[in-house]
Amino acid sequence: MRLRKLLRKIHRWVGLLSALWLLQLATTGLLLQHADTLKLTSSFVKSPTILQWFDYGHRQQAWDVAGEVVYQIDDEVKINKAIINIAEPLVGAVKLNKQWVLATSNQLRWINPKGE
Repeated sequence: MRLRKLLRKIHRWVGLLSALWLLQLATTGLLLQHADTLKLTSSFVKSPTILQWFDYGHRQQAWDVAGEVVYQIDDEVKINKAIINIAEPLVGAVKLNKQWVLATSNQLRWINPKGE
């Protein structure tokens, strides 16, 4: 009898831990499957600690101009949904009408709403 009680306790705890793992797996899978619907792809990670934890974002900058945000993470500059590759760090960003002017130490870049 003692062995049967011990096996039931072990079975209960293994079952509970497995259920928690399966619940976490199902939840994250659902979030990944519906990321666009839930607008999870339009938000950016702002925490430098989290970005460095995943070894991403050694150079991070952001500008908030007229309610729109320009992010530079490493060599990528993100304006709305457009991604522009710039190897140098940005010094500043200015929005003129619907276009952006991005400044590095060596050059100025005009960016249209399509990211070109």
